[in-house]
Amino acid sequence: MGKQPNSHSKRKLSQDTFLELIRADLLEHITKEMGGRVSGDNITEIICPGCEKPEAWTKVADPSTIHCNRKNNCGASTHAKTFAPHLWGNWSERFPPTNEDLHRTARIYLRSRELDTSKFAFEQGLWKEKSWERATVAFKCAWTDRRWHRLIDPPAGVGKTRWDSGDGDAYRGQAWTAGEIDSSQPLWIVEGILEALSIQQGADIQAAATFSPATFPPRSIKPWTPPNPLSSP
Repeated sequence: MGKQPNSHSKRKLSQDTFLELIRADLLEHITKEMGGRVSGDNITEIICPGCEKPEAWTKVADPSTIHCNRKNNCGASTHAKTFAPHLWGNWSERFPPTNEDLHRTARIYLRSRELDTSKFAFEQGLWKEKSWERATVAFKCAWTDRRWHRLIDPPAGVGKTRWDSGDGDAYRGQAWTAGEIDSSQPLWIVEGILEALSIQQGADIQAAATFSPATFPPRSIKPWTPPNPLSSP
C-alpha cells in the first residue's frame, strides 16, 4: 500500500481509505476553524499553520495536505495530522464496533496508519487495567497462546503495548511475521508489529517484528540466513 493520498497523488480515493472517512470533518475544520473558502474544486485563503497568513490552499476532493502560496517566505505543506490532530484520536468513541464489524475501531485505527487491513489477520481486544479500559489491536503469535496488544487511545503516561497474561516470557527469541519468510529476500528486523507492517506495505520489503530492542529472534528466523551476518544494512 502506498503513501496516504495527497493533492499530488495519482491514486484514486475509495470508500476504504481513512481520508474518505474523515473528509467531511476535515473540510469543516478547514473552513470553520482555519478560515478556508471553497472556490470550485479548491479551498483557498486558509490560514497557514506555518506563517499564520491566510494564503494556503488545498483540494476539496483531497484536503489531507494544505499548501502555502507564500513560496519565498513560507511555502510550507502541512499534513492534516498536524493541523487537525483531533481526527487522529478518540477512536473508540468516534468509530465504535458494530454488529456488522466487531473489529471496526481497530480496523479504522490501522487504516489511519495507512495499512491495508485485508492483507493480515488481527482482532479487536479490550484491555482492562486498574481504573481504566481501552480497545486494542490484538495479534495472535504462532509460538504462544498469548496475544500481543497495541492499546488504542492509551491513557497519558501509560505504555502502548501489552501481552495477554500467562506463564513465562511471551516473546524472548521470537519474532512476529505476517507470513512465511522468503529466504532469498532481504529481511528487516524491527521493533513492533505495526512498524513491520508499515515497512512491508510501504516499502515492499519483508519484515519481522521483535518486541524489545534487547532481544534477537533466532527461533523465528531460522529459515532465513543473512548473506553476510557481519554486514550492516
